[in-house]
Amino acid sequence: MPEAAKEKSKEGIVAFTEHWFDVLEYMYITNETRPLKALTKPACDLCARKFIDPADGLAKNGAWSVGGEIDVTVTLATTEGNSAGIVNFRLEQEDLVVYSKNGDYYGKLPGTKKPDAGSLVLIYDSGWKVIDLQWLGTN
Repeated sequence: MPEAAKEKSKEGIVAFTEHWFDVLEYMYITNETRPLKALTKPACDLCARKFIDPADGLAKNGAWSVGGEIDVTVTLATTEGNSAGIVNFRLEQEDLVVYSKNGDYYGKLPGTKKPDAGSLVLIYDSGWKVIDLQWLGTN
């Protein structure tokens, strides 16, 4: 994790958010969920349902994927007493193509046609952790 992402500051939550999405992208291509789980509280239901649980399922079945590159831009970051923060972001993502363990096409998570907007709620608990994710608008 970048040193800046450990800071209890606005700059720290911006660096943490960028790192969190890098770890999410890593999870997409490896199905390795432990690094993302370490940065995400179990209370983040959407994180589990949309990202972690599906990747665990793919890994269990031996599936693998390519693509899915994420480009995230933090548009607003605020902290509350250095122990909580809210980050708004804009995200663009390439298609993520999934293959079975035998190399057969399994499916595709379409990339963004236009940037998606979302918000992360963070808490500082031995480092920043995501406790909630919300998509703003159509997601």
